Amino acid sequence: MLTFDLHYHTNVYLTRPATRKKRLMRHLDIMKLNKLDFVASTEHGYKAPLDAWLYLVDVAKDLPTHIIPGVEAVSKEGVDIIFLYRNEDDFRNGLKNLKPFHWSVWDMKNVADATNAISVIAHPFTPGTSGIVTQAGVAGLRRLLPDADYVEAHNGSGLFLTRSAEKNPTLAANRTLKKIYQQKARFTADLPRQFVAGASGATISSDAHFPEHQLIVGAANVEQSQRDNWFEVLKQRPEFSRHLTARYHECDLNRSEDRRTLAMMQCILGEAIYKKRLKTLHKFSRSGS
Repeated sequence: MLTFDLHYHTNVYLTRPATRKKRLMRHLDIMKLNKLDFVASTEHGYKAPLDAWLYLVDVAKDLPTHIIPGVEAVSKEGVDIIFLYRNEDDFRNGLKNLKPFHWSVWDMKNVADATNAISVIAHPFTPGTSGIVTQAGVAGLRRLLPDADYVEAHNGSGLFLTRSAEKNPTLAANRTLKKIYQQKARFTADLPRQFVAGASGATISSDAHFPEHQLIVGAANVEQSQRDNWFEVLKQRPEFSRHLTARYHECDLNRSEDRRTLAMMQCILGEAIYKKRLKTLHKFSRSGS
């Protein structure tokens, strides 16, 4: 068996040196604890994804965990797609073609083929604005599925999004809105089987923005002898089962869920604000050229 977390964030962009050092040390602690075979560094395309990967590579240099280079890139439609690469050269080349808001989500397969990448449709039903369903509806998801290597069958943020609905006063005051939000959160944590069946492959990933959030990842029934061939293994789209990490078993979700949910929601809100600003600047730059 080989374990994979194919959606993981270093989350140190624009942090103070002391904060960055502390968080990187926490990444190290969690990697030592969870002992995963592979973790994909998939920082957002607007948060220095190459630097994020290099930080994690340095963190894991004395560990058996291999850090896969990748990016959670945002298309001009505002949809998040993950691209995973075999090595640093391919990664650097891929990033040149994946500048935020410069490429179309409908060109996902062409971009992946041209840059030798593995593509993953990230959190298609997310309650936020970065999922394909929000931007193009269920029909858009069905259209995109055949072109992707994988779709996320489980995204760990759904665990926290579901809980956040109970704490949100806006949702509490609107039963219809709350119901829609809760359904999207559930579908983020557990993608309905009808969409998993329509995909070439399905991943199980944490989408951890903080190391402590790496709770559920994917396990593939692949021999350890195939570790060095991990890219070819992923290209073959193995079936993943749920693997509960050591961190999952040691934490008390009920006792500390408020703190973790708040941290995750604050991070997502900050990213949304920053991304909206970048998108606006991109539109102005295009109109002025």
